[in-house]
Amino acid sequence: MRISYAILFFLSYLTAVLSERPWEKFIKKSDLGSFSVPKLPEMDLIGGVKLYHYQSSLIPKVRMQISFEGGEAEEPASKKGLTSLMGECHVLSGSKEHPRTKLAEELEQKSSSFSFQNNIERISFNIESLSANFYSDLSLITEVITHPRFEQSDCDIIKNQILQVIKKRNENPGQLAYIVAAMKAYENTIKGRITTTKSISEITNDDLVSFHKRMVSKSRLTISVVGDFNLEVLKKQLNSFISTLAEGSAFNDKSIQIKPNLIQKKIYLVESDIPQTTVLFQSPGIPHSHPDYFAMKVYDFILGGGGFSAELMQEIRTKRGWAYSVYSQYSSEKYDGAIKIFAQTANKNTKDLINKVNEILLSPEQFVTNDVVEKTKLSLLNKFVFLYETPTDFVNIKLSLLRDGLGENFLDTYRKRISEITREEVIAVAKKYYAPDKFFISLVGPASLKADISGVETFTVPR
Repeated sequence: MRISYAILFFLSYLTAVLSERPWEKFIKKSDLGSFSVPKLPEMDLIGGVKLYHYQSSLIPKVRMQISFEGGEAEEPASKKGLTSLMGECHVLSGSKEHPRTKLAEELEQKSSSFSFQNNIERISFNIESLSANFYSDLSLITEVITHPRFEQSDCDIIKNQILQVIKKRNENPGQLAYIVAAMKAYENTIKGRITTTKSISEITNDDLVSFHKRMVSKSRLTISVVGDFNLEVLKKQLNSFISTLAEGSAFNDKSIQIKPNLIQKKIYLVESDIPQTTVLFQSPGIPHSHPDYFAMKVYDFILGGGGFSAELMQEIRTKRGWAYSVYSQYSSEKYDGAIKIFAQTANKNTKDLINKVNEILLSPEQFVTNDVVEKTKLSLLNKFVFLYETPTDFVNIKLSLLRDGLGENFLDTYRKRISEITREEVIAVAKKYYAPDKFFISLVGPASLKADISGVETFTVPR
């Protein structure tokens, strides 16, 4: 999968910016004492459906997420975008009992919200309500989830919105570079597909109905809830909802166990007559269950994830002024991962920037010092407790860890694993995974770059 948003938040939150500034002397080792990570309470509902719950009466609100495993991984290859279209049609079109206008009025009057999100692994319906309205909102929205209307005119509105997003996508150099990277790294697989005008136009209402029938089933369901609610009342209402669902078939995640292609020394160009070039390096990474994971997180921070103190920022922006923003990003997933280095620079600097990045990647021992490693580890450790600023953050993180197979004790051991990382381990992963010949490059810029940089191939992103 592309790792879920919650765990991305978790990982990025831990990699706090540590700048080489005078105030860094005030960073001290924190003593968390007997602090331990809370357990996430869970309950079995009928049919073995899991309910993860965290009660907090701090404010009279409730947030619930109703998730079904599957999603984009199960879309027909020719109909990419079906998952998003189906979910957004739920939210806009409502049900026969609560059609579009009636649904919107009922929610707006109570300041409640109903939204949808999806990724390659699952679809999720989100409810946010004041506590006094939560149970009636839950009844309303579960009725919409189980009996969507899919009115043609409403779904056409969503289709047109998606088509506008596709149009704007092709006007965004950064987004285009990431699309090229995904399409090449996962060529001819579900991870390399993108939504196009053709794929959206070919989706019919019959497709929405059949995909809904497949996705919304008891065997795929997980529910999480946070806030001010009565657990016994909620359990009874959820069991009633679950009893209306078909058993269905479980999601088989073998379809997403795909290793990225190792593309070496290739440069792909999306031609665009713009004054600056977008540059994106990409290489295969490792899953977050890999033994090298913690050393990778430390190195990524030092290389380009640590703000102004990062090596890329110092060499590319501060010393040479070639880019306003330059960064590295190591993203991990359940079965694989990706390493990216991103920058945008004036066209005339593109070749020099690429050469300088390669030079930096060749010599990690020059900037990965014992002092830098220790300060990076200290920053990560000091940020640990801020994972729990809100109950919602806590539940999202814990669910992401469970879904990604990291286990209940991952956070308990996180501090220990980070604190044990050595300079030698960081340099070892740098040389193993970040060697320049492991990367390919996506460029978005003028055709003239082909004359300046050897081996550039033109790439056209489908519209």
